[in-house]
Amino acid sequence: MGSMSQHTGLRGCQMINNHSCFLCLSTEDIHQCDKCGKVFSCKQHLKTHISGNGTCYPYRVQYDCEMGRYLVAARNIKQGEIILHEDPLVLGPYTRSKPQCLNCFKLINPKHRFDCPGCEFPVCDEACANGRYHQDECEVLKSVGFKASIEDVDEFDQQYSAVTVLR
Repeated sequence: MGSMSQHTGLRGCQMINNHSCFLCLSTEDIHQCDKCGKVFSCKQHLKTHISGNGTCYPYRVQYDCEMGRYLVAARNIKQGEIILHEDPLVLGPYTRSKPQCLNCFKLINPKHRFDCPGCEFPVCDEACANGRYHQDECEVLKSVGFKASIEDVDEFDQQYSAVTVLR
């Protein structure tokens, strides 16, 4: 399908028609999705419309002069269907936190406590002490000689305040 044109609406705002890229709204070199037929895409974003399991994502971006860009459903969405997955920029404990594992973030069970050998923050077990979320701050804390001293796992502890900031 060839490119479609934009036209100027009220107050000079660029109105974009439905035959534009579902993500960037470009009207240059637009193609209709061969799988679902409900979404148009530029060459750059064609693969972005297909999820890791090979299904088409059920949304597209639209533009309104007053609201800006927003997502709309491109097809019926099933209840409970995951339509977007995004990893957090930073993952860590709240600044006023009861002691929790710095890898899996479960609250520490006082009966099954395990302290990380590197920084002495309580974690679930050796696997969490070596886990991907905890390793970086553990190395930094170890390098400056910091050792956590968490005595009561049922009370808030200010030592957790710096962990998310450090990450």
